[in-house]
Amino acid sequence: MEGIQHKTIIGLASLGYRALAPDLRGYGGTDAPAPIENYTCFHVVGDLIALLDVVTPDQDKVFVVGHDWGAIIAWVLCLFRPDRVKALFNLNVLFIPYNLKFKPVETWQAFFGNYHYVVRF
Repeated sequence: MEGIQHKTIIGLASLGYRALAPDLRGYGGTDAPAPIENYTCFHVVGDLIALLDVVTPDQDKVFVVGHDWGAIIAWVLCLFRPDRVKALFNLNVLFIPYNLKFKPVETWQAFFGNYHYVVRF
């Protein structure tokens, strides 16, 4: 872990807070189960709850901060497990309610063209 994330965690720890910045399933040095079906939001939220159970067994609820793609997972965590979240603070990503008709790639392409990172990847 480097940069601002590392400095933020050190700063929070110096104030007596416990901060986690987990790599999500398939990222960094985590396990990467082969079937794509193992990467649903249900699985990722389950991973986060399991992590909280181990790291914060004495706390029912935690403050959650999400950034970029992590913000999307943070919203899903709050929707699926509100019993575990005290408050949510998200940066850099809009909340987009689930809608089968919404096509994110086509939407970003219409607004930003073919070079937007979501369209390119």
